[in-house]
Amino acid sequence: FLNNLAGVDGDSAALVAGLAIGDDSKLSEQTKSEFKKVSLTHLTAVSGANCAIVLAALAVVILQIPIGRKIRIALSLFALFGYLAVVGNQPSVLRAAAMVAVVLAGLMFGRKVDPLDALSISVIALLVFQPWLSLDYGFCLSVLATIGLLVLAPKLAEQFAKKVPSWLATLLAVTLAAQIACLPVLLIL
Repeated sequence: FLNNLAGVDGDSAALVAGLAIGDDSKLSEQTKSEFKKVSLTHLTAVSGANCAIVLAALAVVILQIPIGRKIRIALSLFALFGYLAVVGNQPSVLRAAAMVAVVLAGLMFGRKVDPLDALSISVIALLVFQPWLSLDYGFCLSVLATIGLLVLAPKLAEQFAKKVPSWLATLLAVTLAAQIACLPVLLIL
């Protein structure tokens, strides 16, 4: 993948690797520093959004095939852990993968899982098996951003929708909620 990158310049090509698989090794030190100054380092970290893209792409295919729910869920888990194997066990991906696994396990047994419950279970499980994650900024930011999206974003969107179109309200709410939730850790960084 890294050998076949192409772009306007070296950093633009390297940014594709960061966005797709979380590899920022080809980014120049200046670009890394500039990303850090403006709090955009999360762009080169694989996260839940990447996992969602992989699962959405898979869903487009497997929903066209007449197979049972349990097989679809098993294929989704296989794809998710395959993607995890490709990008490595980055803390934000571990959080996302564990959370999705909890949701899929619930669906396997015919249960709907509340996203906050899935987040809580996945964080507890990950910290039990890998306590060092409690010291990792990437893991902490991933958890906080997810909490912001689940708890704060809907309330902000409702308030913003009184003043702006709903699509813009949602966009603003999601961005602001994640930023607010992560702010304490970002200030430390």
